[in-house]
Amino acid sequence: MNNIQGLLKLISQGEKDIKSGKVKTQSEVFNNIEKKLKGKNRFTNE
Repeated sequence: MNNIQGLLKLISQGEKDIKSGKVKTQSEVFNNIEKKLKGKNRFTNE
């Protein structure tokens, strides 16, 4: 039962984010992830 309530809460929050314009495109998300990962690798020998 707790899992169901958690899923419903996530769906509700997601709907609120969409309505308020708090969304990013898929490419924006992956570009941000790539930038963060590249920044973490700057101290390695790669």
